[in-house]
Amino acid sequence: MREWENATMTTNKQSTQPPLPTTPRALSATAVADRRRSHRRQLHEPTDVQLFGTGVQDTWRVTATLLNASVDGVACRITEKEAKALRLGETIRAVFTVGESTETYDWRAHITNITRGATSGYVILGMEFIASGRTDAERKRLQHALALAGAVA
Repeated sequence: MREWENATMTTNKQSTQPPLPTTPRALSATAVADRRRSHRRQLHEPTDVQLFGTGVQDTWRVTATLLNASVDGVACRITEKEAKALRLGETIRAVFTVGESTETYDWRAHITNITRGATSGYVILGMEFIASGRTDAERKRLQHALALAGAVA
């Protein structure tokens, strides 16, 4: 079992299900936001993001719903069943577009947060992009695409 499946109730004592810790110990939404390197923008129109395992033997792949993004990371919604293949700190590939932009972003990311979603049976997966291999120009293109998509801060 994953640590978030086997969690004890620590932050939400009224819930019938234990909360999913976002790290080995549960973090509040404020704590997660405080550690981000840049502000995430919620997308007006959620879009698909393809998530891939990165290991040689890992054939894991899932389509998720991209919820918010910044030049440093993204959050998306996937089913709890799909999330069972994932671990905090794991490296995956996130492939996505933003708004009307035709540019595809294919960036590696670390999973930093796995939290139960508001919809039963879903979790929110928070990821931080791995900086190596990305240029300032790529970051600026993503920042520009987020602005053009009308993403709200």
